[in-house]
Amino acid sequence: MSFWERFRTTMRADAHGVIDALEDRALLLKQHLRDAELEVQHKRAQLLALEREHARLLKDRERIAREQARYERDVELALSEQQDELARHALQRLLPLQQLDGRIADRLSVLGDEQRALGTVLAEQQNAWSELQARAAAFLAEQAQRDASDTGQVAAFAPRPVEPETVELELLRRKRAQRDAQEPSDVR
Repeated sequence: MSFWERFRTTMRADAHGVIDALEDRALLLKQHLRDAELEVQHKRAQLLALEREHARLLKDRERIAREQARYERDVELALSEQQDELARHALQRLLPLQQLDGRIADRLSVLGDEQRALGTVLAEQQNAWSELQARAAAFLAEQAQRDASDTGQVAAFAPRPVEPETVELELLRRKRAQRDAQEPSDVR
């Protein structure tokens, strides 16, 4: 290894050491918790959007089925009365509805697959997030205890740290309350 390579490696190691010294591990841990929670919330929102689309498509399919039944009756009536023009007219309305119903059925199948896959990923992320929360709470409690003993405070009279999860849950409750207050009551 040449002198310059060793010098460059030493400088890089020193730079990483300085950055490590500047970083507050508790703050980084809290940020990672927030990032993980945001990712879980993002997956929940995606799943909810898929569920809403699924419900909308089911309603559309019901409406289309009613229209198809009506045009089927019209075709049968026109044929029984030997009115080919009327039968053609009803078929011109019926056939696009049948095609649309097929496309909706295909989309519902794809949506089902996407919902199952996303549900699996969401469950895994929620488990990992819960695990991370527990580990973070233990680390933060340990750090708070170390900080209290370092400053000479008596642990019984020192202010107790609020767990980051408690803060995040309170923030979510307040955001939901604000959102519910802003939404018109007929949307719910």
